[in-house]
This record gives sequence, C-alpha cells and structure tokens, in this order.
Amino acid sequence: MKKRKCNGIHLSTIVASYVFILISIFIFLLNTFLYIRITYNYYNEQIKDISVMSSDIISDVLRSYDNDLSDNNIKSINEVNDIVLKLCNTMELKRIVIFVSNEGTSSPKVVYDSINYNSSNEEISSFDNINDSLKEIMNGTIDNKYIYSIKDIFKNDKDVESLFSYKNNEGKTKAVILIVKDNAEIYKYRKISWSVFLIATLLLLIISYICTYLFVKIHIDKPYAKIAKEAERFASENTKRPESFKDLYAGKLSEINTMAASLEKMENDVLEYIDKIKYTTKKNERMNNELQFASTIQKADLWTKFPAFPDRTDFDIYALMDPAREVGGDFYDFFFIDDNHMALLIADVAGKGVPAALMMMTTKIYIDEYLLDTKDPAKALDKVNNKFAKNNKNDMFVALWAGIIELDSGKLVYSNAGHEDPVIIRDKALDIKKIKHGLPLGAMEDFKYTNNTITLNKSDKLLLFTDGVLDAVNKDDIKFGKDNLMNVLDENVDSSPKELIFDIKKNISKFVDKAIQFDDITMLCFELKNPKDIHVHGRFKADLKEIPNIYDYFVSRMTLEIDEDRISKYRVVVEEIFTNICNYGFKDDVENKYVNIDVYIDKKNKKVSISFRDNGKRFNPLEHDEPDINLDAESREIGGLGILIVKKMMDNVSYEYKNKKNILTIEKFY
Repeated sequence: MKKRKCNGIHLSTIVASYVFILISIFIFLLNTFLYIRITYNYYNEQIKDISVMSSDIISDVLRSYDNDLSDNNIKSINEVNDIVLKLCNTMELKRIVIFVSNEGTSSPKVVYDSINYNSSNEEISSFDNINDSLKEIMNGTIDNKYIYSIKDIFKNDKDVESLFSYKNNEGKTKAVILIVKDNAEIYKYRKISWSVFLIATLLLLIISYICTYLFVKIHIDKPYAKIAKEAERFASENTKRPESFKDLYAGKLSEINTMAASLEKMENDVLEYIDKIKYTTKKNERMNNELQFASTIQKADLWTKFPAFPDRTDFDIYALMDPAREVGGDFYDFFFIDDNHMALLIADVAGKGVPAALMMMTTKIYIDEYLLDTKDPAKALDKVNNKFAKNNKNDMFVALWAGIIELDSGKLVYSNAGHEDPVIIRDKALDIKKIKHGLPLGAMEDFKYTNNTITLNKSDKLLLFTDGVLDAVNKDDIKFGKDNLMNVLDENVDSSPKELIFDIKKNISKFVDKAIQFDDITMLCFELKNPKDIHVHGRFKADLKEIPNIYDYFVSRMTLEIDEDRISKYRVVVEEIFTNICNYGFKDDVENKYVNIDVYIDKKNKKVSISFRDNGKRFNPLEHDEPDINLDAESREIGGLGILIVKKMMDNVSYEYKNKKNILTIEKFY
C-alpha cells in the first residue's frame, strides 16, 4: 500500500504554540502585577519617607513662626527660603507649598511656594486636584494624605503629591505642607524594571516553549506516531506485533497508556475475530460442500428426463422436485417391475443436509429392491421399516407412499407410511383417497403395513406430493394449504401431468413470493391413457423343457378372449419361435440363457401381439430367403421352414435389436 505523505503540523508544535500563548498571557499579567506592586512599594518606602522627612524639616522651621504664620512674615525671612531650596535640592523635590487658613473663607491660602516665591496670596484654584484633601487636613479630619494613583505610573508628566498637617504645641492644625516630587525617578526606575521584566518574561516564555515542545514531542507526539505506525502496520499485515506493546510508550501519561492498551486489545480482538472468520469460513465451506454433496446425492437417482418412456403410449408420467435452501430428503421414483407393472414412489425424509440425503438414498435402494422382490408394497414397507427401526440412533424417519399399478387393467395396490394422501382426478372431479396411515418408516420395529386397492380408468390422473407443497408459506407466515392446491387442480382437470405440475409450482411461487422456502416441493403425476385389456409377461429359461410351462402360462389367460381353434395356431407359432431361439440363439458356454415373452391382447382392435426378447447372439431370421416348398424334402436346403410358417400364420412379423437384445414381435388379428 502506498504511504500517503502528510504535510500537516505536528501535534507538538500545535500544543507548544497554545501553551506558549497561554503562558505569555499569564506571565504578562503576572509581570504587570509585580511591576505595579514594586513601583507602589517604591513609592511607599522611598518617596513617602522623603516626603515625611521633608515635612518634618519644614515643620521645625515653621515652629519659629508659630504665633504668626502670615505670608508676609514668612517671606521676610530668607532662612525659610534657603532651607526650602536646600531641601528641594537635597531631596530632589520639585515643589514645596505652605497653606494656612484664610480668615473669612473656607479655602486655605498659599503663604509660601518654592516655585512662585515672589508671588503671594495665590488662591487654591491652581491646586484644584488637592482642594478637598487640603480642607480635610485644615479642619483636623486627617493629618496627612498621599495623592498617588497606580495608573499614573504609566504617565511621565504626573507628579507625586504628599500633604502633611502642621500642628502647634496645642495640637491645633495651623498650616498644611504640600510636598511635590517629580516622578522622573519613578519613571527611570520603572523603565529599568520594565526592561528587566520583559527580558525575564521572554526568557521564561522561550524556556516554557522549549520544555513544552520537548515534553509533547517525547511524551505525546512520538508515542502517537508509534501507535499510528503500528495501527497502519496492523491494517496492512493483520499479524501480531513482534515486539511488546510496552515498547510503544514507557511514560506515565494515562491517556497514551490507555490508547496503547486499547490498540493492543483491538489487535488481539481483530486477530481473534479473523481466526473466527477463518474457522467460520472453513466451516461454511465444509457445510456448503456437504450441502452440495447432499444435493448431488438427492438429485443423482431422480428421473429428470421426460418423457420417461417415449415408446409407451398407455400412460404418461411426470415428476418434479424443487429443493429448498437447505437440502432435504424428498425423493420420487418410478420403474417397471415388469412390462405390465410399474412401481410409483414418493417420500419425505425427516431432517436436512447430508444425513437426510444419505437416508433418502438408503431408503430408495431398499424400497426399490424389496418392491422388485416382493411385488407387494406393504411387505416392502415392512422390510424397510424393520431395517431402519433396529438401529435408528438419530431418530430419522421416512414418510413414504408406495404403489404398484397394473398397466393393462389400471389396478393400483398401494401402502402409506405416514405420507400425504394422493389425489385422483377422474371425470373432471377431484377425489382424495384418504386411508388410515401407517407409521413413518423407522418409528417402530415390526409394525405391519396394509395394502389398499383402487382402479384407475382411462384418462384418470394420480397426483402424489410431499408436505412441502401444502406447507409453503408466504411473508405473512400463511401456508399454501390444501384448499389452494384443490383450486389449482380444479382448473387443470384436462391438463397433462407435466402441465398440471408446472401450474401447481407456478401458483406456489406466486403465493410464496419472496419468502424463504424451508422444505422441498416434490410432486409426481401419473395418467393412465390407454390400458391394455390383457397383458401377460413371462420369463423362461432357453430350454425346450420349458415349452409345456409356456403353454400352461399363456393358454389359460388367452382362452378368456380367444377361442381354442385360434389358440392352437398361436401355440404352433410360439413353439416354433421358442425352439428356434433355444437351438440357435445361444452359445453352449453362455450362462443365464433366458427368453422373455410378452403377450398383449387388444380387445378394442381385436389384435394379439407377442414379443420374444432374448440376450443371445444377434440374429434376424427375416433376412434369410424363404425355402422353396415345391421341392421335395431331400432337395430343399435345411432351415427357414419354421419362420415361413410363422409368416404365413401371422398378419405381421417384425424384428429389432435393442439394448443388446433380439426382439421378435408377431401380430395377429382375430
């Protein structure tokens, strides 16, 4: 992954800048406060002392004039002026003014002013800023007052003024002494102090900035960078950190420690989650493989090619299995027991997935085998049930319907092991063949199943279906149900089995809409189209000794429709063809030499059809030239006379070689 270049400001710079600004404001306020306090203390300790000392000296001078403090008297004495001037020079005073009470007025008057020595009787108007203080001292309210404002320290033209009362020996205030000191000294001191404060502030700020920057850089910026780098590494690699997380930060900042601990926990949780995902993915893949395998098993033996028997016109059959999201155990089956009997099966295995699919396959194998062996649905169910019930640890059961239909008569013998009852469509009417069900296979050992018999007429249809048809639900959890099924059937009484099943499936899909399907939908429909009146099938060893058995087996059935005179002709033909197959159709070393003989008697068309099927060597007797019967026996070639007799006595003779079997068919109208 390409690393993105970062042009932003480091956290340490930002934090240090903020701290610098805050410290700058704090130090500025602190220094200002300290400056004011120091300047104020300087005034209190220095200027105040000078003012008090000067006031004491002036007071000593004034005591010489205690009885007469008029301006004329004070002015006439040079001693006062000389002392004041020396005092001003010594103490660096700007001005000294003496006020006395002005008789007849409430305002004091100036009797001496070091600046205006030649002017007398100057009114207080030039001292408006101290007028109130002069009156308070003159009235004896206060003894002294220092007129000094902290804010004035920032103004160079402001003087510092101090007022002192002069009292005679009796304690009465006789005069007020004003001492004015220029603040130039204060300004000079302030200037020096301010420079010192500024330099100290700047140094302190620089030190604070550097310390803050280094602290943030070491304890915040670098740990954050390490944590961010580790997070980026983990995001790209998804592997455990090779070093300890303690290497990220060794300081004592709880926030960084918490972040490092959170990152460590996040990585451990993510790695654990990744492991769970991998495990879940493998598990899901295994389950999907199992489901796919189960689906393969489920569909492997299902007949999916239709029409199933295109050469048979006496019936029509169609079946469909629509699997649910989870593979179930539904299956259907149909197969010939012989040319005139067909087995019909439909089943629903309780459960899902591979176990159900394996159970389905096992059930299908057993039921097919036992139906072929017993030719009895109830007995076949008995055997399968006992097979399962003896060792059914997983409590898996199979609801199964099995029947055998005799195609030439429509006779249907069936047994039900806990399955849905079939529906018969006859003469555009619906009939549900309800019987007492047996238990599902595997539920109880030695349970005895019973057979039931019905007869299908021409054009009757038999519909078999699993409970997935009735239990299909829509988004409102409403089942499709038997009423909807019967409505669909009522609209399709004239439809073919394929059309009927497709219309049922279409209606279920429309009803369910987008709801999830949880059960297989399986259906089988059989229609009896043109039953034969009589169909006799036999299987005999290719041995001439079997000829009497063939006579007994067929003649007893053929006499129901054909008179004895005609039967004798068929007897001759059957014997000739069977003898020919036994003598010439097989090699001596061939085992399992059998001949299958099927007799069809079509009452409507008054026709007898007899088919001979054998697995001997391929031989078409119709390809040989017919013998010349006009020659005497010694002159004729051997062979060919038997097939000539067959041709002469029958209306039609045909041959085909199919599925590695010779098939010779003879037909005769009667």
